[in-house]
Amino acid sequence: MRNREYIKIYKQHHGEIPRDSQGRSYDIHHIDGDYTNNAISNLVALSIEEHYNLHKKQEDWGAAWSVSKRLNISQEEKSQTTRNMNLARARAGTHWSQISSKNGTHHFNNLEWQRKMMDKQLSNGTHSAHQSWTCEKCGKTGKHMVNYSRYHGDNCGAASVSQGRVWVNNGSVSKMINKDQLEQSKTEGWIPGRGSAELTPRRTNAQGATGRAEPYARKTTRPYNKKNSNEVCEP
Repeated sequence: MRNREYIKIYKQHHGEIPRDSQGRSYDIHHIDGDYTNNAISNLVALSIEEHYNLHKKQEDWGAAWSVSKRLNISQEEKSQTTRNMNLARARAGTHWSQISSKNGTHHFNNLEWQRKMMDKQLSNGTHSAHQSWTCEKCGKTGKHMVNYSRYHGDNCGAASVSQGRVWVNNGSVSKMINKDQLEQSKTEGWIPGRGSAELTPRRTNAQGATGRAEPYARKTTRPYNKKNSNEVCEP
């Protein structure tokens, strides 16, 4: 716990610490960022909002996160401040997970702890294998959140731009249309299918050029023979 001596020093020179309109005491800020420098010239009283905004501007995310706990800010801003703090600590190598991993105390290294947590989740029904879900895109239901996150939700095939559309061509050009337009297109000379490769529209590359990629011929070799390491494998 940090030494609170700096508060006494400030009061000795400036009297009682001011309060804001909500009755909250101002924070005493160390101007140079050194919490051990309690010289009166290094101390200034700031409102909680001023203190938070100052540390945000300085990108001192640990201090900003600490101050934000006493502010009524949006959950999104709190989450972003927490993320910035964790990223800064990770870059400096001082994140708790990095320290605990180095000294062998991280709970992920404790198999007994992992078994205990899994048994607890299985018993109270919160394990991912027991959680039911309904996809918002296709309406399917199931269990195990891994299946949902992998094949449904934002990754659901029902959200694909090609869902409900088919390729048609007229011998000169190909395009995609909605299935309900297929019968009408047939009367106009269109037939189902992409047609030849030359008809399929090609994407434009970064240089603004279009074209077909050369076919890739896979080369195979005989398996490596451990008994005769001098044998040269030929394609």
